[in-house]
Amino acid sequence: MHTEAEQNRNHDIHVKVTYAPAGQPYNDEHANPVQTVGALKAVVLTFFKLHEGPRPDGSVASYTLYFGKIPLEDMAKMIGAVAGDERKVSRNDLIAAIRQKQARRSEQAVVIAADKDVRYEAVLEVMDMLQQNQVRKVGLLAKPRSQ
Repeated sequence: MHTEAEQNRNHDIHVKVTYAPAGQPYNDEHANPVQTVGALKAVVLTFFKLHEGPRPDGSVASYTLYFGKIPLEDMAKMIGAVAGDERKVSRNDLIAAIRQKQARRSEQAVVIAADKDVRYEAVLEVMDMLQQNQVRKVGLLAKPRSQ
């Protein structure tokens, strides 16, 4: 699957994913830059009605998103970072951005993915802040340890 991204004026990212067997591409003009590659992949697989895992014939289905010719293998990486839009935001700005997104798209979930070097307490502080601000649909993205 081929992914393209371009930044809009309001900091949303336009994401277009093409999948050769599908007639239409996945096209989101307002993707959130802090959405993770893993969350995007889940949405894209659902859009194309694809499922990863074992198949009846014993083979295993697996799909990889690409940005140009670069495979997007880090599921915790934010798509803003992939598109070159990684930036620091204050907690107040983060809450405001999340509220704005959820006002436009009430089903929009917040997925927290932290780098392995981030203290666990920092993740809990962010989750607590989101809960105190009545942010709905918060989840954690866990990356399994390498074998």
